[in-house]
Amino acid sequence: MMHTPRVLTARQAADLVEDGDIVTVSSSSGLGCPDAVLAGLGQRYVETQSPTNLTSVHPIAAGDMWGIKGIDHLTHNGMLARVIAGSYPSGPSSAEPPRIWQMIENNEVEAYNFPSGVLFHLHRAAAAKQPGVLTKVGLDTFVDPRISAGRMNTITPDAFVRVHELDGQEWLFYDALVPNVATPTATSPSRRSRPRSAPSTSPTQPTTTAASSSPRSSTWPRAEA
Repeated sequence: MMHTPRVLTARQAADLVEDGDIVTVSSSSGLGCPDAVLAGLGQRYVETQSPTNLTSVHPIAAGDMWGIKGIDHLTHNGMLARVIAGSYPSGPSSAEPPRIWQMIENNEVEAYNFPSGVLFHLHRAAAAKQPGVLTKVGLDTFVDPRISAGRMNTITPDAFVRVHELDGQEWLFYDALVPNVATPTATSPSRRSRPRSAPSTSPTQPTTTAASSSPRSSTWPRAEA
């Protein structure tokens, strides 16, 4: 028997998002941006004041400055808690900056800038219920937690990326953003607000994340983004 996939309108898709959810956006600036769904989310918030406290994750900018608003649809006060992105909307320098840039500069939203390749690998890690990605990408750059941990303003906490020493070498460990079976749910306040431990330079094996008390699998993800 042939299965007929369910077809949703943009607004019906937007209605599936709950408070505190992590929303990943697949786009390349304006190319392939699900602008109608993002617009539906924004319209829903205007009408109902929900969903709130969202985390938006996109390896490449969602939207541009040429007419596709993208993530700017989510920039209502109280709607967006944080953005984790490989890049942000851009366009002509003479144009007014997108609302998301204004929020970042005014300390109105937490914002991270991580390597795009790492963010693609993090999606795979989350889908496979892995704790994250271990890689050398980002060492000794602004993503390194000893420098700025990819933070784009002063209200953004040092989270999601840590330094580990393994086999005598330094690596960066990026959290998978979505928890595995041993961690709290993605909408748990403790998951978002629990402080990270200071970066470690001494252990010979990776430690557990602050959100998990169970030991990690012996198969540790290693991905060069």
